[in-house]
Amino acid sequence: MSCGVEFPHMGNVVRIPDAPVMTLWPAEGASCVVTRTRTDEFGHGRNAPYPQCDGYLVGVHLSRLESYELWLKGRHVESPPLDPGALWFHHIELDAQVDFGSPFDIVCTYFPHSAMIEWAAAEDFRGALGHLRCPPMAARDPIIEHLSLCLSSALARGRQANALFAESVVHALLLHLAFNYGSGLTPTRSPKAALASWQENRAKEFIDANLGGKCALIDIANQCGLSPSHFVRAFKATVGVSPHRWLMLRRVEAAKRMLRESEKSIVEIAVEIGFGNQSHLTHVFTRENGCAPANWRRRHLRDRPTDGSGN
Repeated sequence: MSCGVEFPHMGNVVRIPDAPVMTLWPAEGASCVVTRTRTDEFGHGRNAPYPQCDGYLVGVHLSRLESYELWLKGRHVESPPLDPGALWFHHIELDAQVDFGSPFDIVCTYFPHSAMIEWAAAEDFRGALGHLRCPPMAARDPIIEHLSLCLSSALARGRQANALFAESVVHALLLHLAFNYGSGLTPTRSPKAALASWQENRAKEFIDANLGGKCALIDIANQCGLSPSHFVRAFKATVGVSPHRWLMLRRVEAAKRMLRESEKSIVEIAVEIGFGNQSHLTHVFTRENGCAPANWRRRHLRDRPTDGSGN
């Protein structure tokens, strides 16, 4: 089952709506959501249902969870106390429902299975990456625990958090999960096949024609008659960057043009060129240009000729 909906803020799922949250893009075209949910309440109650999709929740308990009741796919399962460092790691389709009886503190990362697939293709690994083998409740993994603590520190910084650092941490988490809980992946040693000229042109034309709408990897690959993984490797070998990065660069160029030539708000521009929201546009634009869209617009409007000559 593909994840056709965006996974919700975990704070809303466990009814702590003000819990700190970050949406990150560590893999090609796939977002991950990191949240820290905690409460000192006893009898907090049961979590809300969440959409069923092909993705994972990887959580680490930062404090002891003494009392709770757990259901998986509607079946009650043994619910022993969970010590700090215990994993809360499962596939979304297990439909985990938890009735929290005592205080808890959990750093939780959601990521779609597509993030793993696209990451593996972009990094030139080969091998069938099936679904991850999730460990049992209360299992420990020092690497997941350490990386989750790094994400918790980033969440604590709020708006001052370094998104690039947080994305690098999640990228390391994906790497660890793929090699330790997934099927065997090995680096591709064969020469990278390049796209034919017509394939390169067709892919770029398709991306430009769909900047403002859904531009899925599989749709671009179909234009070239290739599988998604083959297309990603061939596009990167030909163009020098991944298809997703090319898409982001083209969207940033479109944003610059609209910032310079129109009076549309940054929110309107973000939606029109496919970013969906202002924060995603600001994140990518700042990464590529060293300044936020609003600052870039002010600088270029100030430098624009006013004599009507265009020179």
